[in-house]
Amino acid sequence: MPLALFSGLRLGEILQLRVEDVVSVGGIPCVRINAWAEEGGQASGKHVKTADSWRYVALHPTIIALGFLDYVQHQRVAGSARVFSGLKADNLGRETTEPSKFLNRYLTRIGVKLGPGLVYHSFRHTLVDGMRTAGHPDAVIAAVVGHDKGDGLHVTRGYGEKARVPVLDPGAKAKIIASVIFEGLDLSHLNHDARKKATASSQAAPAARERRSRMPS
Repeated sequence: MPLALFSGLRLGEILQLRVEDVVSVGGIPCVRINAWAEEGGQASGKHVKTADSWRYVALHPTIIALGFLDYVQHQRVAGSARVFSGLKADNLGRETTEPSKFLNRYLTRIGVKLGPGLVYHSFRHTLVDGMRTAGHPDAVIAAVVGHDKGDGLHVTRGYGEKARVPVLDPGAKAKIIASVIFEGLDLSHLNHDARKKATASSQAAPAARERRSRMPS
């Protein structure tokens, strides 16, 4: 899930995204994390973990290059209110259960997950590590990923005073997110436009063979 890796979004935050939550703020492509829908300002069934979780998350250049904005536009044109549609809730009303289990099964099948330690939330930890590697202090990272003061991300100074979490505009967040680079990671096979072309080609091939078979020899 490249969006998880390059945004640090919690699984619930990703799954509840609506197409209206993918916005441009000052020319910066972002996703908006909140608990409301635009239609009349009514509650939409969306949830956030804490008040600090309400935020704009700038999209990493890799996510844009993979065609995420084109995918969202496709969903919008198709009439889908959700960025990721077709999700099924468990008997407790949670949509995160099956995607989480699917990821665990997949990572186990390909030999990456060898124990209980590697889970969806590892994407979030990996992004935090990436921002630290890029030289960003923990207080700044907290503002990007939506940690609150009880999450333990804040560094301690001097006589126990916690670092203040700054208020960052989308432009500042975009620079911080873009500074994260995972060397050797190639996601070009996930490009949305390339996948659409491949699907169209695979669907057209049988029809082309059928037309050729009907041609007189």
